Amino acid sequence: MTPSKTKANDSFYSHPRRVLWISGLASLFAYLYLAMVSQEYASASLGDLYIAVIPTALISFYCFHYLNRACIESRCSSFDPLILIIGFAVLFRIVGIATYPILEDDFFRYLWDGRLLVEKGSPYGIAPSEFFSDETLSSRFESILDTINYPYIATVYGPVCQWFFGAAYLIAPGELWPLKVFFVIADLIIIALLYFWLKKLNLNYHALILYAWSPLIIKEIAISLHPDVLAVCFSLAALLALSSSRSFLAAILIALAVGGKVFALLLVPLILQLYWQRWLLFAAVIATISYPLGFIDAWIPEGLSAMAQSWFFNAPFYKALSNFVSFTQSKIILLSLLAAFWLAGFYYPLYKGKPIESLRYDYLFGVFLLCIPVLNAWYLIWLLPFGVLFFSYWLWAASVLVLLISYSTGINTNHGGSAQGLYELPTILLVFEFGVVLLLFIIEQTIQRNKKRPQY
Repeated sequence: MTPSKTKANDSFYSHPRRVLWISGLASLFAYLYLAMVSQEYASASLGDLYIAVIPTALISFYCFHYLNRACIESRCSSFDPLILIIGFAVLFRIVGIATYPILEDDFFRYLWDGRLLVEKGSPYGIAPSEFFSDETLSSRFESILDTINYPYIATVYGPVCQWFFGAAYLIAPGELWPLKVFFVIADLIIIALLYFWLKKLNLNYHALILYAWSPLIIKEIAISLHPDVLAVCFSLAALLALSSSRSFLAAILIALAVGGKVFALLLVPLILQLYWQRWLLFAAVIATISYPLGFIDAWIPEGLSAMAQSWFFNAPFYKALSNFVSFTQSKIILLSLLAAFWLAGFYYPLYKGKPIESLRYDYLFGVFLLCIPVLNAWYLIWLLPFGVLFFSYWLWAASVLVLLISYSTGINTNHGGSAQGLYELPTILLVFEFGVVLLLFIIEQTIQRNKKRPQY
């Protein structure tokens, strides 16, 4: 091969623009495959999910490392990857909007809650089962009612979610697309917030590709429609507002985040601190968004109480402790450990003047998720934005393992030996899932410590 041909060949395969185009199109075809196989309820299988998730995850990881190397070698000097990263991210989400939710049925509850909010004034305290004999329901809502899970338990979703459910009902009763559009917009706002946060920390923004192209994010937000994205969006906005000295705006935003999901309570003391004006504004927003729905029912819904008392899923610490102590005792032990970790690792450093944007929120939410009795795949939406700011192999490996393994229950693999087994994970899968993540965490921490040691 002549030198000129070698140079031309290297140029073709080493240009970041071509790599991103090829990678983005390959991922797009994977999501189009999901859209084709999932056009109605329960039409896509666990195998279909594996077929799409594994290659798209590998592509996103490869592109991140490729862009890292390209920037080091100055191959990005004449090319800005941001347009392609965001462009394909938008395309993936558009395909997700056109895809029927996969291996999920929570969205039926959102559609039902939206109807109750608009027609009854509040969805709280009213179990769907109370409408089983209602002959005034349209055929569409009869179908929705028949498919709601746990119909004898009232809703678990917070007031901010309910306002979005109600807005979607007003736009198109019983249809998924308005909610999908709302959630995808919130997801794209998260990408924008991460971009500004990376600039604030003087970090390369090509790390955005990890979140923007993450199959867990595409599947759980654009496809399967989980409302955690609303609370995460408000939480990130609150943290950025506070880091920009907009403390009152931060108080409003974190109140909206709590109204979307109680997980945001972890951030409330970090953002409001000891300023009574912030707490007063926070309380005013909390009252405003919940009072029309019934203040007590909105913050202590019947469904959430039922879930907290007995639900247990994909929680390795609870699984281990169940051999020695009761479920209640396990909760006390693990939540006490979480409180100690929060005080020592986050509140104390902030009290000592550490910048709020530099705290390791990936550790905070990672420990939190291990200390609660239910760990669904979409809960990692709380974790992954911070994996863009502080890259960790264990975190992005967890995004793939938890996504795939948490859906490998008996009901999806046709191996459930009992009604309970339909919603359980085999112990061997639980050990593999968290064993790999723990191993990567240990290896990564060891490498980082060795790098910090002085060389003699």
